[in-house]
Amino acid sequence: MIVSRRVAGLCISCLGVFMFFFMMITTDYQKRVQANKYTEWDIKTITAGDYTVEIKITPIMWYTFETKYYDVSNPLTKIV
Repeated sequence: MIVSRRVAGLCISCLGVFMFFFMMITTDYQKRVQANKYTEWDIKTITAGDYTVEIKITPIMWYTFETKYYDVSNPLTKIV
């Protein structure tokens, strides 16, 4: 009688522990899946407009660039 109660208690305790671990792993898995989906959505919705600025270059601005900053020997300031 005592042995069967101990075995039953052990089985119930083990079942509770396994249920806890299963729920913990399932919750963690769902959290990570949702984080990946958010990252994928964020990457898909990035546009060039998020990082660009458009301005009109006036003739005065162009003249200032050519006289002050344009260096023929520097390939980075090369005019295409």
